[in-house]
Amino acid sequence: MKVMQLAAPGGFENLKLVELPAPAAPAAGEIQVRIHASSLNYHDLGVVRRPGAAADGRIPMADGAGLVTAVGAGVTEFAVGDAVVSTFFPQWLSGRHVPSDFQLVPGDGVDGFAREFVNLPATSFTHAPKGWSHAEAATLTTAGLTAWRALVVDGHLKAGDTVLVLGTGGVSIFALQMAKSMGATVIATTSSAAKAEQLKALGADLVINYKDQPEWGDAVLAATGGRGADIVVEVGGPGTLPQSIRACAPGGHIALIGVLTTPLGFGDLWSIEPGARLAEMDFELPLSDTAGGFGLEEVGDLLARHLPGDDPLAPYAEMVRTVSDETFTGYLTGSIDSVLRTAENRFVVVDYKTNRLARFGPDAMADAMCQAHYPLQALLYAVALHRYLGWRLPGYDPRVHLGGIGYLFVRGMSGAGNPMLGTMPSGVFSWQPPAGMIVRASELLAGGE
Repeated sequence: MKVMQLAAPGGFENLKLVELPAPAAPAAGEIQVRIHASSLNYHDLGVVRRPGAAADGRIPMADGAGLVTAVGAGVTEFAVGDAVVSTFFPQWLSGRHVPSDFQLVPGDGVDGFAREFVNLPATSFTHAPKGWSHAEAATLTTAGLTAWRALVVDGHLKAGDTVLVLGTGGVSIFALQMAKSMGATVIATTSSAAKAEQLKALGADLVINYKDQPEWGDAVLAATGGRGADIVVEVGGPGTLPQSIRACAPGGHIALIGVLTTPLGFGDLWSIEPGARLAEMDFELPLSDTAGGFGLEEVGDLLARHLPGDDPLAPYAEMVRTVSDETFTGYLTGSIDSVLRTAENRFVVVDYKTNRLARFGPDAMADAMCQAHYPLQALLYAVALHRYLGWRLPGYDPRVHLGGIGYLFVRGMSGAGNPMLGTMPSGVFSWQPPAGMIVRASELLAGGE
């Protein structure tokens, strides 16, 4: 059978069409599927073109649709001749705990659907919608379900809402049609007059050309009487996020999808392997019964003792003493936006902020950090990560594995070409708190002397 295979280290020049033996009869619990169509998504391009993203010999493509040609023992939900479409997380069938990595995603951590036949567990497929072609069904796995989650699962879309979609990619087109079918008003952006007509034909109530209106967030506000969109399907990354924030209504929902060009100071998010990204980490740092002496004065003393005078957050050692006890207690429970593991096996906290600043250089961001008491938040984030790694990482050494904290002020960022202001990209504040300070803070919170 014909198969597309990617040779290490990756890149389009290493993607080859090869002949491999067709699979034998499916094992118990498996089905055999003749793949008729696969949908190309940005995720698939990234796996192929980025060196080191996939193992040697990986078969790409996360989406596959076709016909069942054989059924293994014990399979009752499929029969020969059924039209089926693949699932993105084959081992995740239900529940709140969505997988946070791509280790079992077809075409990424395991072989995908760029092949004629495949034997896989029955959970790797579901029935395709009746009347859909294989090509149509193949678009559901990544683009369709991403749009559904953005609108319905997370955005709680209801009739009468206003939805903003960006461009004409698969997710945006799905979101447009879903939103219209559920009674929403849809605003879309594009740079093409021809695509604008296509968007209108699909049901868009208003199309904004972002080349003609670079401040298209204001155009959305004008179109909604100053209120903004209830749901923004944000697929552009840092280059569009400031306008999306501008366009979003108070209390609205912005679905961040595929934000991979985020500059981090040590590279960008795309340089981090999918399996090395933890989206959100909830934590709780209850004060020990014997930690009554650990308060804001002690935090200030800790910062003053460990931070050198040239540290951009050194002034916060005095400012933290003015924080209210309620504010301090509130910081002890929270959610970190993301934790990333770099190629050097260092773990970095990433937190997104939407502060509106006059400037987004290092000095301005350091001042904003202190005024908003983010250094206190960052210290406690680092303590939470320190404790987590101490439990989960064999051989953990905070001096080796704690990689610092990145606060990303998204209004100051402009995508992959983000300009440098001083030593850091615009809008990116990177801080490396001393490992000894983090360890000591954790000890004091636990009641240590």
